[in-house]
Amino acid sequence: MFSHRPLDVPHTEVTLTHAEPDEVLSELSERDHHRVWLVGGAAFAAAFRSAGLIAKYVVSVIPTILGDGTRLFDTGGPAEKLTLLESKQFGSGSVQLRYAKSGEF
Repeated sequence: MFSHRPLDVPHTEVTLTHAEPDEVLSELSERDHHRVWLVGGAAFAAAFRSAGLIAKYVVSVIPTILGDGTRLFDTGGPAEKLTLLESKQFGSGSVQLRYAKSGEF
């Protein structure tokens, strides 16, 4: 669990860290964990993206217009070309899009 502030750790299987993303992924790789699923806010995602650590993106579109909302990424990182791997429509009208990086602009 990434955090810049002290938190109570809910389970013994959970590790709290404030290390840089590449350090954490390197440590996980040493433990034979090579695929990591990240869920977090725009700043969290931007930290991994600007370090070039995201290979695939999953973007879900929910058919609601809010007028304002949270960005997918804070600023930072190069422009990237993406290749659509899969699109899946749900009965609710939501769509999930899966992309892989295919290069830089």
